[in-house]
Amino acid sequence: MNVGRYIHSSDEDISSDDEIYRVRRKRSGKRKNSIRKLDRLLGSEDKRRERADRDEDRLVKSAVWGALHDLPAHKQMLTPWFILITLLTVLQMPRMNYYIATIRSQYDYVLGSEALAVAINRFFDIALPIGRAVCTPAIGLFLNNLSVPMAGP
Repeated sequence: MNVGRYIHSSDEDISSDDEIYRVRRKRSGKRKNSIRKLDRLLGSEDKRRERADRDEDRLVKSAVWGALHDLPAHKQMLTPWFILITLLTVLQMPRMNYYIATIRSQYDYVLGSEALAVAINRFFDIALPIGRAVCTPAIGLFLNNLSVPMAGP
């Protein structure tokens, strides 16, 4: 342990050896307390290493994680991953927009009541954004904590 790094410039102002010992002991106690709190929060060094190894194994098994991390943006845009995601978005957005644009008239026809169609439409005007706000973090947790199984030899 390097004792020199725990000596403060303010220690020079203290003339008594007993007082310096008391101050340094208090500082040591604070450092040890901070380390205990961090260990409780993050786990011991062994548990952190075990968690890091487990996470690394999970990422290696997923085969998707990091597929584009080392590529600059202009090269990422030329990969099949990017092209497929872009095509999916391009195809799905007009489909969803058409559905959303025609849903009220569909409810009107199915329910036979414009008032009920308006009520259902208003409900979903509120429920869909709330659902998105609630589900997006859950989907993020799901994607971050589960791997994608890949068929292999």
